[in-house]
Order: sequence, then structure tokens, then C-alpha cells
Amino acid sequence: MGAPSLIRSGACIITLAILVPGVSTGQREQDLEGKPEVLSAAKKLVPYFAKEVGPNLMKEFAPVFIKAIESAQIDLPQIFRDLHAKHGGVREVRLVRMLKPYRGEVEFLFENEMVVPTLIEVEAQPPHRITTLFFRGAQREKEDWEVLQQEFRRLPGKISLCCWRLEPKPAMVLNWQSEESLAVASVFKLVVLAAAVDEVAEGKRRWEDVVRVRRRWASLPAGLLHDWPEGAPVTWFTLAALMIGQSDNTAADHLIHLLGREGLEQKQRELGVKRPERNIPFLTTGELFKLKLVLGFPQQEAYARGDVAQRRRMLEREIGGASLERPRPMAEPVHVEEIEWFFSAADVCRVLEALWQRSKRVPEVLDILSLNPGLPVNRRYWEYVGYKGGSEAGVLAYALLLRNRAGHWYALAVIWNNPREVLEPTQLHTLTLRLLRYLEQSQP
Repeated sequence: MGAPSLIRSGACIITLAILVPGVSTGQREQDLEGKPEVLSAAKKLVPYFAKEVGPNLMKEFAPVFIKAIESAQIDLPQIFRDLHAKHGGVREVRLVRMLKPYRGEVEFLFENEMVVPTLIEVEAQPPHRITTLFFRGAQREKEDWEVLQQEFRRLPGKISLCCWRLEPKPAMVLNWQSEESLAVASVFKLVVLAAAVDEVAEGKRRWEDVVRVRRRWASLPAGLLHDWPEGAPVTWFTLAALMIGQSDNTAADHLIHLLGREGLEQKQRELGVKRPERNIPFLTTGELFKLKLVLGFPQQEAYARGDVAQRRRMLEREIGGASLERPRPMAEPVHVEEIEWFFSAADVCRVLEALWQRSKRVPEVLDILSLNPGLPVNRRYWEYVGYKGGSEAGVLAYALLLRNRAGHWYALAVIWNNPREVLEPTQLHTLTLRLLRYLEQSQP
């Protein structure tokens, strides 16, 4: 366990400790200690989901947890009262899976047929008090596609969503404005990954090939490479893994420069992107940051309104010569309809399908995509999870490549844009988990 930390997202989420995505390396779930203790601790919380929360609630938690929530001024009883007000009392508690010893995921089933997935960890020694509690977004016990569409319709801005079953041939499973071309932020890196994989598949590169870091290609975080020294050696695999696993912008920009802008513009056509002209010129992350966070409004307008030739000239001159040393914060959406990387949810599914096909020749693709699982999916149903997310002010996108335990592969993409206001990630996070729950219930 790492250093204690508090994370809150909405009124009903508290946690102490660092979250981990899956079962500890080398341990099978059924062999993990603490399963009865985790379920027992969850059941002890049931009476406290009430209009009046009794004074004994805090006795169920370890002192370090209590100290942390007190310092953060979190009203724990109020969270339980809020959940009761929304969903009623708890009818049942189910243990979903164990993640590591004394740490697991449970589901609280409420009277209104809503389920609240919850991460819980307890002390290894008696009395096994709770050290971690994380209430995730509520889901329906039985999800309904019509209801989910109504929920997406309520989101401000634009949505593009689709899910494909990939074999025996691609078939649409879910479709909500799936061909609407929207900004996807870092999800564009899947196109760069596909181009890098093709270099390996065609024998032009090997994963172990060494590339030297170039400071002039440094971008802004996320990632690690933006601080690395000139000439530091990294492999082709390292660049791809950092780009996807940590959304490393500098790693992505190195690959874009090495692959070539024009090559990537052509690659998106090969991948079946329906409106590739929206991504010409194909921007690096550093160029996008310079446009949005360094250059002024006149340059932004000139780029947004310019044709391809004018944009290329700007990239060579004003944009290429700008510095990222003192960028402005991105507090509000900036030209998310004109300066970004634009794909529809169907485009993203086409790219995911292409990566899945390429994995039959270059199996490392699946390793790279699974480095960061992104969302807390149900691992009892989904055997493999590949993920890439993207976000900036006014933009949020998820892309998932999934295989269920029956061996069936799926591609899922959800994109949300609002050019007028910052998005609330919890809303799309919860709805995407509900989509996955619907797929689990509706697919064999």
C-alpha cells in the first residue's frame, strides 16, 4: 500500500490508499486471504445506510482512515444518508472479486434496484476495520439500453458512441450518433500506435530499436519523457508503451516525428477514418499546446479558419518557433471544434478493430493496450481490457478493446464534447460503466 491519500468524485466517493486495478501478480483470486473479512466488513455497513446514521459507524473504520477524512473535512455519515435518500436501504451485499489480500470489490444492492459497486479494504489483523472505502457511481441492477440513451441525451453538448462485436465479422451492438466526428484528445494516439505497429509488422522497425530523446520534441505532461535529457536512449517499444500506458505526450510526439506527419495523415485513411481531412495537418501534442496555451487569439483564429496550406505554413513558422516554457492553464474549452484530433466513435472502433487484427501478427499490441485498464471494469466477465482515454477542457473520450470470458472480442468508444463548458468526468465514467454492465447482461 502506498502513502495514504483521499480522492473524491461527487458526493458519494471516499477512499483511503492508492487504488490498484487487479489481482496481485502471481496470485490467483481464489487464493487471496481476507475474502470473509472483506464481505463481513461490508455487511456491517448495511444498517448505516439510513435516514439517521447511528453513532457506531466510525467504529467500523481504522484510525488512519478516520484521521484522513477528518483532516479533509469529509462528513462520512452524510454520505451514507445521501445514498439512502437516493436509493433507499440496502437489500443485499455481494462480493464481486478480490484484488489482493484483504482488498476486494463488493456491490451494495439498494431497495430501488440500484447497485453501487464499492472498493473496500480491511486490516489484515482483527478486528479487521476498514482502511479503504470507495463508492463508485450507481448502476441499475438490470440495465436497459433505452434508459441509457435517455441518460446520454441529458448530457450537455454532443455525444458519439458505438460498440462493435469484432468476430466472426464486425457487427454493431450499440449505436448512438456513432459517425458524429468529435474531438477525442489523447485517444488519437491509437492511430499513432497502429502506424508504429505497422512499422514492426513490415520489418522496418523492431521493438528493441533504440531512439534518442530530442529536447526539441518535448511536449507538456502527462508522461515522463518531457524531462529526460537530450540523447537519452529509449526503445521503440518504450515510446509506444509510454504513449498508451501513461499517455506520455512527449513519447507520442517522438513517434509522430519518426513516422512522419504525412504518413500518419495517410494512415488514418487506411484505417477507415471517415473524415480524415479534419486531421490534416496531423498535429503533435506540442503543437496543439502551443496553439491553445501559448499563442494568442488572432493566431488561434487564423489556424482554425485556414486551409491546409495555410495551416502547414503556420506550423513551420509561428507555431514551430513558439516556446512551451510558460503555457497558460487550460481552465476553459479552447477551440475544441476546430483545433484538436477529430474522430467519431465508429472511427475509434475501426482503429481498435485494426489493432486487434494486427495483434495476430504483432502480439505485443495487446500488452501495450492493457498497460492501463483505465476503468474499473468487471473482471469476472471481461478477461482482457485494452484502454486509451483522452481529455481536455470540453473533451472526454474512452476507447476500450475487450474480450469476455467466452472469448468474444468487442470494441467500445464513447466521446463527449462541450465547447462551452468544462465536463464533469464522473458523469461519463458512470454511464460508461453502466454501458459495460448492459453488455455483460445482453451478450453471451
